[in-house]
Amino acid sequence: MDEKALINVLSGLFDKKLQPVHNRLDRLEGRLDGMDSRLDRVESEIGALKEGQQKLRQELKRVSDKVNETYELALENWGQVQESKARLTALES
Repeated sequence: MDEKALINVLSGLFDKKLQPVHNRLDRLEGRLDGMDSRLDRVESEIGALKEGQQKLRQELKRVSDKVNETYELALENWGQVQESKARLTALES
């Protein structure tokens, strides 16, 4: 058997022996591609969640500010009511 024929026989033998490894690597590559796609989707969803969280924080701050303003206004009005009661009591006496 000449050298070229021997190389062809060995090449075919290696191809045949390595085919299961090649198939397995192809399946692994497919799984990794699927995992990459899922990871991209998760990263996108996390970005959307962070954006939503930021909007919620802003809205919560706005509501908190309004509650504080309302509380201050209620305190001010309560004080005015107390002053008015005291004046009425003084006038009635």
